[in-house]
Parts: sequence; structure tokens; C-alpha cells
Amino acid sequence: MTDLALDMDKSSAGYGDLLLTNGDLVLVNGEAEVRQVIKETLGVMFGEWFMDNTIGIDYFGQILVKNPNMGKINAIILSAVLSVPGVLQILSYSFVPDYVARRISITFTAQTTSGVVVYSG
Repeated sequence: MTDLALDMDKSSAGYGDLLLTNGDLVLVNGEAEVRQVIKETLGVMFGEWFMDNTIGIDYFGQILVKNPNMGKINAIILSAVLSVPGVLQILSYSFVPDYVARRISITFTAQTTSGVVVYSG
């Protein structure tokens, strides 16, 4: 598969936007494409997309809540990652919540059809 590349440079003014090089769209495939789709999948909040408000992860209703169920949270995140086309299995996984800042840190290594993808975000 091939997809349009997103600017993944956090210091860039266009971070998260379509990547342009010399005015042309850039394509991405292989491990980089799978990593990009994983990032997109984990970044969509439940109900956020107007075309289908049933997709996304319910961060505020299921994850960043008082007295969270860690087993349920891990299942939600792992299920989302495993739903990405090309992801075969999770080799390692870490989930660290920061409830004061209402942020989470997810790190994992996944075996994909294109090779091994390491993700931290």
C-alpha cells in the first residue's frame, strides 16, 4: 500500500499536515506508512470525525478518568493498534498515564507485514 505522507517533524510549522517537497505531495509506504497510520489511529478522539462519529478512542470517557480500569485501557489501545492494516502482533508495550496533565505515553514495538515498527508517542 501507499499513502500520502504527513509531516512528522514536531519542530515543523506544518507538523501533522500533508508533506510537500518542492511543491509536490510525498508518498509513504512500508514501515513508515504503518507507523503513520498507527499514529493517526491513536490520535483520533471518539466522535471527532464528522463523517463517522463512532470511530476513535474514547480517551475522556474510558482512559483519562477517575479510578481507571488499566486492563480495559490496555485492551482499548492494543485493539486499536492491532486494527491497523499490516500490524500482525505487538512485541512489547508500555502505557504510562499522567492524570494531572491529562496525557498518556504509549510505547510499543509491533511486527508488521513490512517489518518491525517502533512507536513512541
